[in-house]
Amino acid sequence: MALKLTYFDVWGRAEGARMTAGCGGVEFEDNRLPSMEAWGALKASGFSPSGQIPVLEVRDVKLTQSHAMVRFFGKKGGLYPEDALAAAKVDMLIFQFEDTCK
Repeated sequence: MALKLTYFDVWGRAEGARMTAGCGGVEFEDNRLPSMEAWGALKASGFSPSGQIPVLEVRDVKLTQSHAMVRFFGKKGGLYPEDALAAAKVDMLIFQFEDTCK
């Protein structure tokens, strides 16, 4: 499955997804935009369904919420437990990480 994550070439909203993919051994194309101008052109083309980035392309589906991307990579990489309470603890750690990195 080809996965492509598009975001700026900075530590930001996509970093949790990048790190989760790395921890889970999930391969993806890390498409880092070089400038705001590049994003402006991409946005004008209708690339993002919500008009925001990051965008994770999974086949013909585009995900635009960073938490959804983190969960996707976590599940794809086998990092999410089946138990609901254990999964909630994983979410707690992920969201704490996201809060810390803002």
